Amino acid sequence: MADDGGANVSGAGARTIRSPEDAEQVAAEWMRHLGFEDARCTGAGTDGGVDVRSREAVAQVKAQLTPVGRPE
Repeated sequence: MADDGGANVSGAGARTIRSPEDAEQVAAEWMRHLGFEDARCTGAGTDGGVDVRSREAVAQVKAQLTPVGRPE
């Protein structure tokens, strides 16, 4: 697949993230898009900081849901 800067990405795409759970779901979608077909969110509980897991990779997801930067 040619790199078009993310404009036309099949399987994972841009969408609004409104919660940490949304961020984890998007991360899992991107991991599957990148070839980690069994990537799944771990869900709530004691996961040692791992939010998305596959057989070959793990991801820790952080969601910054408040504006960042200097006020204008």
